[in-house]
Amino acid sequence: MLRFRRLYSVAKSNKQLLDEFYEYYSTKKDLRPLIYRPRNATVLRSMDLKDPVTNKPLQPRDPVRPLGKQVLNGYIESLPEGSKELMDWVHKWCGVSLRKKTLFRYLSGSHLQTMLFSSLFRIGHFGHTLGLLHSYQGRIVAAGNTQAYNAEQYFNTAIACSILRNSAKGLVDSGIALKKLRVNWAKTTTREIRTGLTWPLIEAYAHQQGIDATKITLAGVEKNVPIQLPKPEEDLTNYVSRNKYLYYIARVIAEHSETCPNDITVFIQDYQKSLSSIQKQDDYESSIESMQQLLSHDKEQPEDQSEEQSEPQT
Repeated sequence: MLRFRRLYSVAKSNKQLLDEFYEYYSTKKDLRPLIYRPRNATVLRSMDLKDPVTNKPLQPRDPVRPLGKQVLNGYIESLPEGSKELMDWVHKWCGVSLRKKTLFRYLSGSHLQTMLFSSLFRIGHFGHTLGLLHSYQGRIVAAGNTQAYNAEQYFNTAIACSILRNSAKGLVDSGIALKKLRVNWAKTTTREIRTGLTWPLIEAYAHQQGIDATKITLAGVEKNVPIQLPKPEEDLTNYVSRNKYLYYIARVIAEHSETCPNDITVFIQDYQKSLSSIQKQDDYESSIESMQQLLSHDKEQPEDQSEEQSEPQT
C-alpha cells in the first residue's frame, strides 16, 4: 500500500522574513554562494566553517527573496503595547557597517511614518522612537538613502504626532516647539511637497504653541503649495487603506488649526464617506483614545530630552 506524505507550506512571519533578509546581507559576500545556493551544500559542510555568532558549524540556508516594503510595516503593526522590540530592531538594523547599503536602503518614508504613528498610538515610547530616527539619520543618509526622511511622510508625521502628544499632555512651550520644528526639518533630506499639507501643518503647530507662523522660516518650505489630495476611487477599500495616514494628518490640521483650508475639509469628508460605504470603523478616533490611555501612564522622558540622542559612531 502506497503512503502519501502531505507537505505543508508554512507561511513565514514578517519577523522571520526580516531576520532572514538581515542575516543574508550581514553575511560576508564571499560566503553567500556557499551558504545560500543549494548545489553548494556539500561543499559548505566539508569546509567546517563556524558561525561567528553561535560558533556552530555553518549550515546551508534557503535562498532569500526580495523583501517587500509592507513586510516591515506589518511587523511594526504587530508589536504589542509597551514593547521595546521596535527600538531594538532599529538599533540592530541601522547599527551594521555602512557597507551594508542594501539594509539601509530598504528603509522608506512609509516605514518611518508607521514607526512614529504606531509608537504614539499603540506601542508607546514615541519620544524615544523619534529620537532614534534622529540619531540614525546620518548613517542612513551616508549609506545612500536620502528618500526615507522625506517631507510628506517623515516630517509631516513627526509634526502631526508632536501636535497630538502636546495636546494630550498639555505641553505648550514656543521656544522648545520652534527648536523641534527646525530639528525635524533639518533631518528631512527629500523636501518635495506634493500634497500641500506641510505648511498648514506647520501653521497648526505654531497656533498650538503660540508661535507667530509668519515669522517661521525653514529653507525649502513653500507656503503657497496648492493642496492636492486624492479623490475616492472605484476600489474604496484600497483608497481607505492607502490614504489612512494622510487622513490622520489632515484630521490633525483640521482639529488644531485656527482655520482649516477647504480642500482639507473636503478630503476628510470624502474619506469618512468612503469608510462608511465599506462599513469600516474610523481608526483615527480609536487611535486617539489609545494614545490618551498610553500617555496616562507614560514614564518616558519629556519629549525634548528623549528625542535628542547622540549620533551613533560609524
